[in-house]
Amino acid sequence: MATDWLFYWATLPFGLILIGIAVALPWWLWRWLLGPEYDRIGVMPYAAGYLAALAGLLVVSFGYAYHDFTGLPADGVFAQTKWWTFVPGRGIYMMVLSLLFVLPLLALVGVPVAAVLIRRHWFNFRTVLAVVAIVSSAMTYLMWSTPPNNWSKAHPLEWFTIVLTGVLPGTLMVALPFLLAIQYAVRLRCAGNAEAG
Repeated sequence: MATDWLFYWATLPFGLILIGIAVALPWWLWRWLLGPEYDRIGVMPYAAGYLAALAGLLVVSFGYAYHDFTGLPADGVFAQTKWWTFVPGRGIYMMVLSLLFVLPLLALVGVPVAAVLIRRHWFNFRTVLAVVAIVSSAMTYLMWSTPPNNWSKAHPLEWFTIVLTGVLPGTLMVALPFLLAIQYAVRLRCAGNAEAG
């Protein structure tokens, strides 16, 4: 595949260090945007959000890998016994490559939105759902409005369906758990601070 070099580079020690930096760097933005609320909230919601996003990305990646390889043994492309060697490898491959898009989106959209909502005391389940719906709609519109080829331009409804089915699982399984985990961790921290105080 054309992206094999990228996967190889990302799994080398230097690539893993850069992935770690991409997770740790938005913490400064988190701390700055929370301002005085950071003393009460801390880093735990931030870490919980990233862990939930990683778990969701793992589920989405393995789901896509399972879907991609489901019909191949029945079509005789390869044996059923080899199927389980392809699915985990493809799932990990897709997850590592997806990190290149997910980490910047979480850093540039997820962390600032969560921090601002926490600071303004607007962070609840309804706002989480609204933010996920808005981000999902915006991403779908941006991808739909820039068709990559003539077929996409000639078939806008089909292209919209393809884009929506590509964007929706990612936002539901990565962005939603990210924000819900932050919200839950914030509620736990606030409850713990109230008991201690």
